[in-house]
Amino acid sequence: MTAWEYAIQAEYNGEFAGFDVTAQGQVGASITGEGSMEIDLIQGTLHAEGGIEAFAGATAEAEISRDFGAVEVEAEANVGVGIGGSLSGELGYDSGVLTVGLDASAYLGIGGGIDFDVELDVGEAVDTVVDLADDAADLIGDMLDPTSWF
Repeated sequence: MTAWEYAIQAEYNGEFAGFDVTAQGQVGASITGEGSMEIDLIQGTLHAEGGIEAFAGATAEAEISRDFGAVEVEAEANVGVGIGGSLSGELGYDSGVLTVGLDASAYLGIGGGIDFDVELDVGEAVDTVVDLADDAADLIGDMLDPTSWF
């Protein structure tokens, strides 16, 4: 369920210092409620999310995200003047990728909130750890080999 009415709304998308950046602002009112869950035992996937939001006033939001290989991070902050709040969360696992997200905001006069999402590619993370362990073993082997001392 979603209902919204904005008198003014603006948005910017771009890139800065290797991060994807999004900024937006709006003046108006909204109310939202949603939830879902999907489980596929054959494919080995799970996805659950839900949230609720009600707000009247003016807000501004900024979001940055970056992919660091095995881990992708996205963070959002918002500030506003008005009344309302929101709370939502997400948990998922699909094709070896674990996703966790949390969003919380509160406004009574002046307020703000945060949204933080992390995706971890489990297979890529394991490969990275194995490669690091292999490199460490090679280094220790070289250090213990007296023929490599001179």
